[in-house]
Amino acid sequence: MRKITKITKRFHAYVLGENSAEETRMMQEGKIILTDEGYELFSRETIKDHHGEKAAAGDYFKIDEGDFPYPNRKEFFESKNNHIEGDLYEEKPVTYECWTKDMEMNDIIRFILERKLLEMDEKGYSAHIWGTTLHTGSGGVVVIYGTKEDEDGNLTDVDFNLVGEEVFPNIYRFID
Repeated sequence: MRKITKITKRFHAYVLGENSAEETRMMQEGKIILTDEGYELFSRETIKDHHGEKAAAGDYFKIDEGDFPYPNRKEFFESKNNHIEGDLYEEKPVTYECWTKDMEMNDIIRFILERKLLEMDEKGYSAHIWGTTLHTGSGGVVVIYGTKEDEDGNLTDVDFNLVGEEVFPNIYRFID
């Protein structure tokens, strides 16, 4: 695993259910849909499965450079970002670990592979996250947000995401 940090930048984000102009536009374009269970946001990694990433009213979403929406749970978003004004936010500096298929496998990666939370083949990675299946190519990156262990130190859960190789350098930089 390697250590990475998010490239600190300012960005715009919107709260689902507040009917911002961006939420309305994304809904008109079919990139965000409202269902009986909440919202589905169609990010770059979900479009081939025709199921969006699940989110709830009050969760935040950002829009990437390709005009795709990405949900963030309210608590996660607010813990990782500072509100500047209006819909403008700035990321707090934060360090994560990441893994790619050319790195040595460790307990965390073994855990998510054994539990079929992450699947790999010669084409890339897939993972069931945000209520849908995300996909990246073989150059994709598994970003580890955090882990949980029981009282004996055994791994019980891993919070992770898949980041496509084309967007990784715009979001993260290696620090080791």
